[in-house]
Amino acid sequence: MPLRAHLFCWRVQPIDRERAQVSRFSNPHRDEYTEVHLAAFGEPLALPAPFEFESDTKDFL
Repeated sequence: MPLRAHLFCWRVQPIDRERAQVSRFSNPHRDEYTEVHLAAFGEPLALPAPFEFESDTKDFL
């Protein structure tokens, strides 16, 4: 039986100063990410396992 593992991949988009937000992209499928999570500057951006913490975006204000 082949060994299989579920890998969760994501990336944080560079800061968008024009929209005052930061984005986290997740669940890659082929050449695209299928989910986008946004956080306005000053709001926390949740990072999933294996890190599982909220990134503080207050410094971008």
